[in-house]
Amino acid sequence: MGDQNTPSTDPVVHMLRSVLSSGHRIPKWAVRSIVVIVTVLACGMLEAAPWRASGVTAPAVAQVSPVSTRVASLPTPTPTLVVVATKRPTPVPVSVDDIPAKIVATVEQEPVGFPPLSTYSESLRPEFQSMLSDLSHLTRYDMSVEIFPAQRMLKGTAVITLRNNSAIAWPSIVFRLPANHPRLHTDMYLERVVVNGLSVQPVLSPSATVATIPLASPLQPDHWVRVEFTWFLGYEHLSDESAYVRNGANQDMINLPHFYPELAVHAPGAPGTDAMGWWIQEIPPHTDMRFHETVLMTVEAVAPSEYVLVGSGAPVHEEVMAHGRKRQRWVTGPVRGFVLQASPLYQVSSKDVDGVRIQSFYHAEDEPVALRALDQAAEALGFFSKAWIPYPYAHLTIVASPLADTAMEYSNLIQIGVMRYRSHPWNTAFLVVHEVAHQWIYLLVHNDPVNHPGLDEGLADLSYVYMMDTVDQNFNGSRHLGYWQHLNEDFGSRFPGASPWWLAHPYHGFRHYHATHYRRPAVLLGEIWTYTGHEVFTDKLRHYMDQNLFRIATPEHLIGVFEGSVPQGQLTELEEAIGISAAPAS
Repeated sequence: MGDQNTPSTDPVVHMLRSVLSSGHRIPKWAVRSIVVIVTVLACGMLEAAPWRASGVTAPAVAQVSPVSTRVASLPTPTPTLVVVATKRPTPVPVSVDDIPAKIVATVEQEPVGFPPLSTYSESLRPEFQSMLSDLSHLTRYDMSVEIFPAQRMLKGTAVITLRNNSAIAWPSIVFRLPANHPRLHTDMYLERVVVNGLSVQPVLSPSATVATIPLASPLQPDHWVRVEFTWFLGYEHLSDESAYVRNGANQDMINLPHFYPELAVHAPGAPGTDAMGWWIQEIPPHTDMRFHETVLMTVEAVAPSEYVLVGSGAPVHEEVMAHGRKRQRWVTGPVRGFVLQASPLYQVSSKDVDGVRIQSFYHAEDEPVALRALDQAAEALGFFSKAWIPYPYAHLTIVASPLADTAMEYSNLIQIGVMRYRSHPWNTAFLVVHEVAHQWIYLLVHNDPVNHPGLDEGLADLSYVYMMDTVDQNFNGSRHLGYWQHLNEDFGSRFPGASPWWLAHPYHGFRHYHATHYRRPAVLLGEIWTYTGHEVFTDKLRHYMDQNLFRIATPEHLIGVFEGSVPQGQLTELEEAIGISAAPAS
């Protein structure tokens, strides 16, 4: 029998029975509404029960103050916390004509009270900390989140201070909500948005993956604005051990690379941007999902004390809290976002390379292969840091993740699918080297993952051959590239017709996408490497990275560094390969 103070669900059950008995179909919106009501009531009972049984007074939920200069730490779970179960969260899309005409003032100077630049120095090697003085224009995130594994929910608050670094005034600011993408197993609900102390109603796209924050007072160039978010994130738990879970939970792992509102890239005139220059493009199948401005971040997470928390920043503080909770804090240098993971079973080993602490988080049963992957990452980090430009950060993390047997790169963090450790323990080197190379190609030097995926993936694939041909005298780079070319030709034979197989849309699965945007550009880059020789090729890549450090590169930037050193025919073919968009033709 339920607690008498808990509202009864009998009216809901009665409504369901009445509709069913009438023979009418229940609309989807009604089903979702009922699911939300039942979920909220059920969570209310679950959350309230421990407090009532213990006799302890439940603490009040901390509110985000519009004038606060720090994000309030989130409290222990209370009966007022609610799981949002809707697949497409509220607030519902609002037409532009209905945008509330609230005056949102903007400020010219950086908002007072935000962490100073020196805060982020702990994430950089000492010899590179001075670079922060040249990055004072970067957007800064100060986030605090709490994870509730029993409810499969995260609650977050963020204070974001950003400057208009463009030459045009912004009537609005756009954030991406990738957690709501149908490829992911999460839903994000924006509970509150505050701009410079005033509440604002965000305008959501139909897919709820883009949130436009209207500004009645346009943000002028070189002016700053302060945006605060409070949100809930619900995540699914998939039981299939072979599942690919980019955002969600699987086995004992919570994997949340996309757990917060991400400031959209502003690049007027670039593919996928709107009239004001904000990147609002829908993410197609297969592509990476993170296209992120370079930002500085401080992140605090609270979780049950038995969970090992993994973040993509440098860990700077950890403490035990009341009621079986723990708090951990990270800071980052200039990065392309933050990743949060948690598991009660993670173990950790570490290794230092040239002032960089490399940590590997893994399950006990996978320790031998995880330690080998740690050694492989250390060798690759040392190699690329000497061959290209130095790795400026003080840390790099490798973490076992629910990505089946694949891998994924993020700033200062590499995810290795746990099934790779278990099903292919002898075959980790290529994945590890590929993802370490991405720390330079896609993260230090960024690019559009939807419209120019071959720009970074081709270079990252080639990087394995490029490195192994240098460090292993028994490795034959030319033979390896020849094998890849053979695979391309064999793949192309399956596509009869006049059009080249790499231009065929839609893709015939991930193998087709991979051959088009990974292997074919890698082979063409390999031909240029062979033509120019290792030293010249390395010098050109170093120049490309120096020119585009912390910027968003395009195919033209890479082609430009090779002009005059490579036959034009080769450059034309390469430019076409790395310029192919993965987005469906409009």
